[in-house]
Amino acid sequence: MPMSRIIVLFSVAVIATTAMLAQNTIFVRTAGNDASNGSSEGSAKKTLAAALAAASSGDIIDIGPGSFAGGPISKGVVIQGANANNALSLWDTPTIITSTLTLDEKAAGTVLTLVGLQFGQIVPLAGRCENANLTIYNCKFNASKPITTTGSSWAELFLTASQFEGRPEGAKPGAPLAPLAIKGGDVGITVIRENIFRNYGSSAVDVSGGGQILRLSFNEYVNCNASPAADMAAVRVDATKIEQELTIENSVFASNATSVVVSGAIAGKTVVVQRNSFRQTPAGSVALKNLAASTLDATCNAFNVATKDKDKALDAKVISASVRKLVSGAVTISPTNLDATDTNGDSIGFEPDASKGCAGSIVD
Repeated sequence: MPMSRIIVLFSVAVIATTAMLAQNTIFVRTAGNDASNGSSEGSAKKTLAAALAAASSGDIIDIGPGSFAGGPISKGVVIQGANANNALSLWDTPTIITSTLTLDEKAAGTVLTLVGLQFGQIVPLAGRCENANLTIYNCKFNASKPITTTGSSWAELFLTASQFEGRPEGAKPGAPLAPLAIKGGDVGITVIRENIFRNYGSSAVDVSGGGQILRLSFNEYVNCNASPAADMAAVRVDATKIEQELTIENSVFASNATSVVVSGAIAGKTVVVQRNSFRQTPAGSVALKNLAASTLDATCNAFNVATKDKDKALDAKVISASVRKLVSGAVTISPTNLDATDTNGDSIGFEPDASKGCAGSIVD
C-alpha cells in the first residue's frame, strides 16, 4: 500500500477515534482568558494548563497559533495545534509548546494524543504513567531534547508522520547538532513509522530498555550520526530486554557514519533489519553493524553499491566485496537488493520494486 494512503488511513483513524472518545472541545488562544469556559474561540482559555485542568477524559484541547507553556497531564485528552492534520510542508504559523508535557503517575491507563504541535529546545514529553497509550502524530521537533521513555512504564507509543530536526531551524550549517531524538525503552509496544529524522550528532533513535515489540518502519534518517564512536549509529538498539520483536524495515538511511547498530541478546526472538536503503555511507564507515553474538537477519537491503562500470556489468564477486565492506559482525545479508529503485515516490521511507524482489545471492 502506498505510504500516502497509509498516512490518510491513519489520519482518518485518529479522527474517528477522537470523535468516539471526545466529550467536548476546549479552545485555547493567545488572546484568551482562563476565566472563560473555553467552549468556543470567542470564549477561549489563555493557557494550556487551564484547559487541562478543565478537561475531562476524551476531550479535545484545540490550541491556536502562538507559544504556550506545557503542564501536567492527569487524564486522557487530544491536544491539537493549529496545523493538526496539515502536511508538514504546508504548515502555517505553528502552535509551539515551550515547556514539558508531563504525564501524571496517578493517571494509569491514560490515552493521550498529540497532533500538529511544534516543540523547541525543551524536553517535549515525560513522566511515568503505568499503561499509558500515546499517539504522537503530525508534529515537529525543532532541536528538541530527546523524548525519553526509559522508566515510563507506558503500554504503547505510536509515533508517526512527524519531523525531527537536530539542527535548530534557521541555524547555520556548522551549528552544533542535538545529540539524540528518542531515548527509548520500558514501553510495551513502540511503533515509529513514517517520520523524518535529520542532523543528529549521535543517534536519532537509541533504545536500551525493556519492551515487547519495537518496530521502526518507513522512516528516513539523514546525517543522523556524526559520532566517531564505534557503537553509535543513526539507529542503535540493545535488544537484550526486548521480549518478542525488533524490526527495522523499509527505511532510508543516508549520509550516516554507521546507520544501524544492533547489540545484546537477539537469539530466540524476531530480530530483522530488512528492505532498507543505505545510501551515501561515508568512506571508512559501515552501514550496518551487529555487535550481538548471534547472527542478525539483514536480507533484502539495498546498499547502493556500483553494479556497473560505465555500461559494463561488474563481476558478481566485485559487487559482493563492495557490499560486505558495508557490514560488520555476524550478519546474513544474502539475498541483497541490488536494484535500489524506490517505488513509493515522494512518500517517506523505502519501498523496493516488488516485481524484482531481491536481486540475488552474495557471492563468496
